[in-house]
Amino acid sequence: MSKVDEYVTYLRNNTNIMDTSINAYRKAVNKLIEDYGSEPSLQQVNEFVSMKNKKRQGFVRYAVIHYLRMLGFPADDEAWVKKNIVKAKTYKPKREFHYLSDSQRLSILKHMDDDAFRAVYWLQYKTAARARDVLTVRKNYVSFNEGERSVKLRVQAKGNKFRTLYLKKENFEPVRRFFEGDKRRAFAFLQDGFEDLDGDSLRVKVDTAYKRYLEFVQKAAVAAGLPKIGTHDLRRSKGQELDDQEVSIRKIQLLYGHSSIATTVRYLRRDDKVVENVMLQHQ
Repeated sequence: MSKVDEYVTYLRNNTNIMDTSINAYRKAVNKLIEDYGSEPSLQQVNEFVSMKNKKRQGFVRYAVIHYLRMLGFPADDEAWVKKNIVKAKTYKPKREFHYLSDSQRLSILKHMDDDAFRAVYWLQYKTAARARDVLTVRKNYVSFNEGERSVKLRVQAKGNKFRTLYLKKENFEPVRRFFEGDKRRAFAFLQDGFEDLDGDSLRVKVDTAYKRYLEFVQKAAVAAGLPKIGTHDLRRSKGQELDDQEVSIRKIQLLYGHSSIATTVRYLRRDDKVVENVMLQHQ
């Protein structure tokens, strides 16, 4: 049995790694053996991992750690691994942010050809909420304030925390029917099969619906002659609009539901001319 075959058998017998990952790990270790032999030194291992890091293949480090463990190295010891094996580097793909005017955001809405997703988009447009949060709104989490002049929608936000969205009554009217339909369905926008959902089951439903929603938004944006935006661009655009109107960063933070104001600042476009004017005005 070759060392690579022995490694695959070791992974299957001693780990819970999925077959797709095992195949990727096998290819990585096979390349390591081709380059340095079946028993590479730690210096050679780190040279190999560093090279793969530069190619954005951070998973190779973990493949190699399992191989060293099979060879008898104390790779079960986290302190040993931390001291002797270079760290994996992860890279997030850079994505261009888009700031859309009010008319541009409305033009996307006009090109949305799914009624339910139009309603989700409308709520995002009016509240600057996350798309995934809007998808979690339940029909029985709606209440009216001040003689039905405003509406409260309770959503399950990031980190399983509940958050309230506020709408003027006239802005609730375009989506009201989704909350007054079949009462056997718990959610306004999810196909929940007449059952309430929570935890992992809710997350799976939301992720599935979100992917479809994103496709509709991007298709509508392109049809409107705009770039293929992300749903978070709606949040950024609303915050930037308020910032341009000199609404305080603190109030924009509350609108977004951010725990840190530093996160809110990252959502906004940096305008060096504004910085210059503020500095000169307040000296």
